[in-house]
Amino acid sequence: MQDNGQKTSEDKDKDKKEKEKKPKLALGKVLSDNVFVLNDFYHSHLEGESLDWISKAGDLLRHVHICDFERNCPTLEKDADDLIPCVKALKDAGYDARISYECGFKPDFETAVANAKSLTDAFRAVWAE
Repeated sequence: MQDNGQKTSEDKDKDKKEKEKKPKLALGKVLSDNVFVLNDFYHSHLEGESLDWISKAGDLLRHVHICDFERNCPTLEKDADDLIPCVKALKDAGYDARISYECGFKPDFETAVANAKSLTDAFRAVWAE
């Protein structure tokens, strides 16, 4: 900091590096009773967001989307290790609304529905713990 209170370029660079260390998602006060948060775990994964923000969202979190990381219906065998911790974080935060599958239906619709059912059963087991 310079004597006149102005930040030097070194100070600005230091501030920028500190900001980059902070979580990319910050929840602040919303000045409306009609604005809520939807989480899409596909995008959270792409952005490298931790699950910590879920508890911070509190009552603002109203809906959740899931899919695998190729935008298809997740499977219990392939995606449980990624998605079960997400469901546990939702449960621990007191989330009690819906989780929807926002995904493609590969290899076909019937297989995707069967995969969704087995994963949903796993989610329900987590919720029952």
